[in-house]
Amino acid sequence: MGMLLRRAETNIWQRQKALPFSRQPGVRKPLSDGSDSVRLVAVQMNLSRFDGTTPWRFEKKIAKLMKQVKPHIAKDKPTIVAFPEFAGIPLVFMGSPLATLLPIKELSILSLLLGNLPSTIINLIRYRKGIANALLRSLDEDIRAVYEKVFSDVARKYGVYLVAGSAPITVNGKGPYNTSYFFDPYGSRLSIQRKVNLTSDEPGLGLVQSELKDIQAVKFTVGKKQATVGVEICLDAFNPYIETDMRKPAQEGDVRGKMRELEANILIQISANPGKWFGTLPNGTPQDVDWREGLDDQIQENPTAKYGLNPMAVGTLFKGITFEGVSTIIADKALTKDDSGIVAKADTHTGETIVSADVKL
Repeated sequence: MGMLLRRAETNIWQRQKALPFSRQPGVRKPLSDGSDSVRLVAVQMNLSRFDGTTPWRFEKKIAKLMKQVKPHIAKDKPTIVAFPEFAGIPLVFMGSPLATLLPIKELSILSLLLGNLPSTIINLIRYRKGIANALLRSLDEDIRAVYEKVFSDVARKYGVYLVAGSAPITVNGKGPYNTSYFFDPYGSRLSIQRKVNLTSDEPGLGLVQSELKDIQAVKFTVGKKQATVGVEICLDAFNPYIETDMRKPAQEGDVRGKMRELEANILIQISANPGKWFGTLPNGTPQDVDWREGLDDQIQENPTAKYGLNPMAVGTLFKGITFEGVSTIIADKALTKDDSGIVAKADTHTGETIVSADVKL
């Protein structure tokens, strides 16, 4: 029942969205003021399963956030807008109202499974990757269609470069991966990034580790300079560098080393931290202090990386699963007056907000 309802809703939504449109940006062209600067914008987004029950609800959620982003979009320079990791996770509940209403993760997943049982069994037999993986494969086609269309449309409408957070998506029968799409101001997809280093929880959710060879960077002109933008999905930003030989290929799993090879000068770490922001890790380190070992540390030590953008998810997805974090824009410490490396940061670790700043390449 869930699969049939989801497929019907997605098909109706796609037909409504299938009207012809120009590939020109809806608001403005990606202009430059000639000063080699770019506007960075982090969307601190509340994750709620209720925002994905239908394609229309998800579209409304992203449209609402983009209205908040609009005042932060530059008129005279390129703007990069980034959503957090798992921005597309509410789409897992599309067409499954009962699963959405159940507050306990295990009961909700059971409801999703029962609503997609025939296709899940087929995927389980065909791919033999476990029940969670088989279930996500059953949901993949509709998740991918809505995720890509919604974020492509808002990138084009507002004329911005847009990192669309992430969603569970398969490719050529492999996966699903924790996947992030990067769109240009015309709504065209520039790149696809898949998470290489998974947390201990992600395999149990059916997600598969990607390969380092698929990591790439996006390049575009900013004034007389070139922006080389690399996207790292949360834990990928914490991998150790290769310190011994700058010319040595990055080792397996070392996304940070790969970004160094690609000479990325803007790094975007999209994140979802399922824990207390001001809590303490098992090793005794405060969470907010440990977090600076990721993108912040990378910006300070990578000779090519000048700026970092870290949008974070907040909100409660299920009882006992709450995301907290402070979105930040980071620079080489030498570029900040107080030597902190922090250009701008959110004023809340639990609520939605927008963080923006201009940076010069």
